[in-house]
Amino acid sequence: MTELIVALSGNTVELHGTALLEVTARTAEGHVVTPPTDSLVFTSSDYGIALVSPQGVVYGGSRGTATIRVIYGGVSAGLTVLVRARLAVTLGEATRTTNFVVAVGDALPLVARFVDVNGVPVLGEPTVIWSSDNPAAVSVDQSGHAVALQPLQQAMVVATAALEGPATAHILVDEVSSPPRSDRPT
Repeated sequence: MTELIVALSGNTVELHGTALLEVTARTAEGHVVTPPTDSLVFTSSDYGIALVSPQGVVYGGSRGTATIRVIYGGVSAGLTVLVRARLAVTLGEATRTTNFVVAVGDALPLVARFVDVNGVPVLGEPTVIWSSDNPAAVSVDQSGHAVALQPLQQAMVVATAALEGPATAHILVDEVSSPPRSDRPT
């Protein structure tokens, strides 16, 4: 073997989630082969962040980065893996993320929080940038306070954090005055 290639979709694993490494090798003749998994040796630079099994399954143990090393036939390769939490948008302190149906004038105290692969909130306060794809229907300030402005309109409110990526809340503005609900899909 002259080269070992290690790949992982997006080089990321969700917190408390798993992802399978893809390993290929290039022979001296230039052929690309898939080595047998039982012939590979996997290690992690930080097992608290990214634990890797003998089969090449990476488990995201805590947020951060770790380098996964693979050895095969005397050749080694490394891949830096980012373990990240998902960003979720909820209404107030609720833990359920969904679509919201609201009336004109209703204020929605949206909250962005980190969650693991199972949707369980994790420690850490995200610094986010809030935006609305339809600010004439639903405005949102940088504190996450959204206000429904026009009836029979909808908007997607987005919270974006640096490493965790965007999270959205879909808001439908109804004509009827009612408390914000998340029980009707939009």
